[in-house]
Amino acid sequence: MPKYLVELTDGRKFEVEADQAPTENDLMSYIGEGQAPAAPKETPGYLSQLGTALSIGGRQMTSGVKATFNAATGDVPDTAEAMAQMGALQQEQLAAQSPEDIQLNQDFERNKAEYDAARGIFPTIGALGGYVGSIASNPGAAFKQAVQSAPNAAISAGTGLAGYALGGMLGAGAGIETGPGAILTGIAGAAAGGAVSNTLMESGPAIYDILNERTNGAASTMTADQISQYLHQNPDIMSERLKTGHTR
Repeated sequence: MPKYLVELTDGRKFEVEADQAPTENDLMSYIGEGQAPAAPKETPGYLSQLGTALSIGGRQMTSGVKATFNAATGDVPDTAEAMAQMGALQQEQLAAQSPEDIQLNQDFERNKAEYDAARGIFPTIGALGGYVGSIASNPGAAFKQAVQSAPNAAISAGTGLAGYALGGMLGAGAGIETGPGAILTGIAGAAAGGAVSNTLMESGPAIYDILNERTNGAASTMTADQISQYLHQNPDIMSERLKTGHTR
């Protein structure tokens, strides 16, 4: 069933699954709020939007790491608490989207479909060029997405550098202080550091993605207690993703 992003005139946004695109009044009736309000919400300035994006990105990174640690230790209540935080952040992110953000996400979905359908070198290059075109036509929204991803990128870079330094130290301890061997030990350490950061930051969100899929999108509005009960009833949601070490 297709998904639709419905924006209300008061600025709230809801992602719903339906056979056809629902109207605003359809959604308002469904959530029991009668007719939609008429007054539109004022769109915040771009700098304010960037600040919001950075704040959401930082909290998404933190909740993702918490979910990974708690899932790895089998702590279901704390994992559920982190999942509830991620759901709240998802709602906050939807509510903060501007029309440009919505357009860019729609363009990226189209680009992904074209890329997945591409066969051969040149069609694939052309499909990748579609992403470039989407970014070029909507640079403000693209930069905002980059800002939101900055906390994750910073952690990845930090763990990669730490891994490179550790690899160099291990190489020196083994008598490999210079030359190609030292470079290889550093690169291996950086790769290991990157793998660690990827698992830390992505396993939790990947578990949330499975939870959201299993609950048909209801996870974003579930309480921590409801999520905890669901995870107890479906322990494979946590275990399977951790077994594969994740990649979304």
